[in-house]
Amino acid sequence: MTAVDAHAVATWRYPDEYSFYDADADPSDLAELLDPAGWGKSYFAADELAKRALAGVLEVKLTGRVAEIGLGLRRPAVCLLRVVPGSYMPWRDWGH
Repeated sequence: MTAVDAHAVATWRYPDEYSFYDADADPSDLAELLDPAGWGKSYFAADELAKRALAGVLEVKLTGRVAEIGLGLRRPAVCLLRVVPGSYMPWRDWGH
């Protein structure tokens, strides 16, 4: 995660019912995203290698033996979530 990545993620907007995922929907979440202390420790950039472009962000918070994992994707994007070993479930196509 770099400053350019973090600031790009901060501008991503999601439609209506998903707008609570906008980074600036919660000022403390935005501050955490933009804090360089977390880059490479709890915030990680995910690049689309073929296009060499930022595709998403991965957030990992560890509390004792519990891991909270968050994934943010640039729109439009298609995400495949691994549901059970060996099977995939399409998440959502946000194409325009």
